[in-house]
Amino acid sequence: MALVLNLFTIAPALVLLWIVVGQGVFPGSNMLISTALALGSSLVMAIMYYQFSTIFPRSGGDYVYIGRTLHPSLGMMCNFVVFLIFVSAAGLFAVYVSSFGFGPMFAILGLLYGSSYLSSVASSFTVPFNQFILGIVLLVLLNVFVFLGTRMTFLAQKTLFVITYLGIIVYIVAMAVTPHSSFVTNFNSVSSTSYDQIIAAAQSAGANSVGYNWNDTFGAVVYANLAVLGYISTSYVGGEVRAPEKGQLLGIVGSVFVYIAFMIAAVGVTYLTMGHDFLASIGYLAVNGNGNYTLPAPLPILTALAGMGTLSGPLEVLLGVAIIATLFGCIIALTFCSSRIIFAWAFDAVIPTKFADVNERFQSPHYSLILMTVLEVFFVYLTIYTPAMAYLTYNVTGEFAVLAVLGVAAIVFPYRRWKSLFEASSWVVNRKIAGVPVIVIMGVLSILDGIWIADATLSPQISGPFNPAYISMTGLFFVAGFVYYWLSYVIQKRRGIPVDIMHSEVPPE
Repeated sequence: MALVLNLFTIAPALVLLWIVVGQGVFPGSNMLISTALALGSSLVMAIMYYQFSTIFPRSGGDYVYIGRTLHPSLGMMCNFVVFLIFVSAAGLFAVYVSSFGFGPMFAILGLLYGSSYLSSVASSFTVPFNQFILGIVLLVLLNVFVFLGTRMTFLAQKTLFVITYLGIIVYIVAMAVTPHSSFVTNFNSVSSTSYDQIIAAAQSAGANSVGYNWNDTFGAVVYANLAVLGYISTSYVGGEVRAPEKGQLLGIVGSVFVYIAFMIAAVGVTYLTMGHDFLASIGYLAVNGNGNYTLPAPLPILTALAGMGTLSGPLEVLLGVAIIATLFGCIIALTFCSSRIIFAWAFDAVIPTKFADVNERFQSPHYSLILMTVLEVFFVYLTIYTPAMAYLTYNVTGEFAVLAVLGVAAIVFPYRRWKSLFEASSWVVNRKIAGVPVIVIMGVLSILDGIWIADATLSPQISGPFNPAYISMTGLFFVAGFVYYWLSYVIQKRRGIPVDIMHSEVPPE
């Protein structure tokens, strides 16, 4: 189940959205090459997380890895940023259920069947109040599965996993058997514009979308790295992964291979049927808010383009359901991981220990889950009714900064107080190349990787015009986690709690 959990955190069917957005951001890129090149840098970080998850098979992820190796305050500093990303993403994805799930599906069905009723249903999913209510209901219902324990959580994940990957496979097959000429004819017959007009409009708007160039192709490598990042999620629930040496290998490293393989396949058939120039042009018009983008969806998600290009209502429904299933599964995975992060903090008495209480019947941290649900609903509100989520623009920059800090921990680990643990570990951890521990090599490469990608995410192409207030907010989140740790430390020391001992030992299972 580690593989399923990680793949859901990556949000598998959203590959049908990430591809077209990535192509729009880097119109001249060859996403086949970009995605393949992203495999190497993703694997470096995945292997490092895999090694740490076998050293410390406990919940908390980098909170434990960095905290026990470098210093607990640094672990809390970094882990707080990750936690914030997970919680805000769960709230955002609850809104995506309307904006990229139900909304586009009913809009395209209305277009295909000439039904004003279906079009009005689609419009109802753009109403903020409806999005808010649906988001709350979904979060409460989906978090119930997590409350019912690991077994029920994984049962729900398995079901959603089958639906999700059935949709992705059907998309790949449908595009592979649809001739390019048929796609163009069908698209033109139901669109308010035409295939050629879209390409011409993008060119007039300044897009370098005809053919490929290496600058965009290399730029899109960063984007592909961002798309696959969820492979780290099982490190945060390490205490619940059985046989971590095998389970985490399949979950962390395996999910990178699986996701990138499906992404390459999806890109390949999309180029074959829709054409690179069309995909780049419509993506460019959409992400830049150009008035020549007229599809009844906020972005030209490939489910919508596939429905229009095949004139198939059943295909549109299946792909739409796959997107919704992915979002459901992703919300469950994010909640599951985040609640275990809270549990790890509480177990160390960094936050009130009440949050480490586990329901006797379901063996789930119920107080943590209540807190998670409240926070996720709060982020749904922020997403729909306020511009506050813009201040999280550079959170992905923060995520890769965390990966760089973890790289430092990987370099230090074999040589400091954990030297005996390193030497006693299995070959997964203590293997050496030319006398240098592999974990140290992965650490060095991860620092370089993390700095490179974090810096790239600051570029206007990926994050829009640089905003000092937004990047300052990301820095403030790091500071908040660091300061909070020391405030908690002082309070708990005064209460006589042996935090120094607690925070220097391997957490118990």
